[in-house]
Amino acid sequence: FKQKFNFGSKISKEFSYIPGIVTNINAEDLLQLRNELEIVDIVPDQQLEYALSESRPITFADQVETTLGITGNGIGVCVVDSGVNYLHPSLGGCLGVGCKVVAGLNLVENNNDPMDTYGHGTQVTGIISSNHNQYRGMAPDSHILAVRMGNNPTVSDAATVIDWCVQQAVEHNVKAINLSLAFGYPFTDQLCARYLYYPIQSALAAGISVIAATGNMGVTWGMG
Repeated sequence: FKQKFNFGSKISKEFSYIPGIVTNINAEDLLQLRNELEIVDIVPDQQLEYALSESRPITFADQVETTLGITGNGIGVCVVDSGVNYLHPSLGGCLGVGCKVVAGLNLVENNNDPMDTYGHGTQVTGIISSNHNQYRGMAPDSHILAVRMGNNPTVSDAATVIDWCVQQAVEHNVKAINLSLAFGYPFTDQLCARYLYYPIQSALAAGISVIAATGNMGVTWGMG
């Protein structure tokens, strides 16, 4: 292919598995290539944009904030994940009273420092509560209670952290628990009743909504 069309040094990128190349050619060569049967398609190397700032308008979070004044102010969200990098400037830059991340629990090192060493929990927390000017979270004025889980969390670990979040409900006005946990297989109503029914019910009884990750396994008949 390359020899036939004599691209030579004009090729700027080749792929290992994608049947194509990236090349910089003039209009005359482009016209020639469009007439070749071996060429399935030619597309411009168009500039792309990061879409992180689009989430709020798409979900009407901007409208809720501007028209209703709802920003999550005074609301606590318990994020059960890999921890949170509370030193990030968009997440307050500190840990404790007066900070965005007001409290923490670390099941890995058995202490109250939830510093994220993996990154996932920090990303999730940013979606919830970032106060960055451009990449604002859904509830930018909310505060966070961060939980750092271990690499191999168990059902009892999940129950422990839900219980901890419920304990913090009054002091920190916790209204939501976000669980980035999975069983490794689709999670159904039957499994919920068997494993996490009572911990979740204790949270609901305290007025706390429990939100869990779903969709990673592509199932439609359960959470997974």
